[in-house]
Order: sequence, then C-alpha cells, then structure tokens
Amino acid sequence: MYDLLKSRVIVSIPGAAEQTGLTFPTTRDALLRLESLGIAREVSGRARNRFFAYDRYLDLVDEGVPG
Repeated sequence: MYDLLKSRVIVSIPGAAEQTGLTFPTTRDALLRLESLGIAREVSGRARNRFFAYDRYLDLVDEGVPG
C-alpha cells in the first residue's frame, strides 16, 4: 500500500483496492494504519468515499513552491 501511495500520491480506498488486488477491508485498514503512523492523511473530510494523501510528498512539493 505504501508503494502505491508513493506512486499515486492521492488514492481512494476502492481505487487502491483495485490497483493492489486487495480486498476493500484490507485496503481500508492499511490506509488507516498508514494514517496512524503519520505517513498518509485523509484529505476528503468525509466518512465515506475517503481519499488519502501521501503527506511527505505533498510536504516536499510545498517546500518547492514560493509562498
């Protein structure tokens, strides 16, 4: 799941499940685990149809953008 997140940056649970061949519950649990470790962040703010982002990648992009 981590490798997929690194290559896609933002993923949905169904999309990640399809890409990896894992079940929906396994994919959800993996993304929630990555979130608990501070690697992924839920970015949709919804209870259903959630999207997760690879935070470190977004941080790196942010650092390169003048503010």
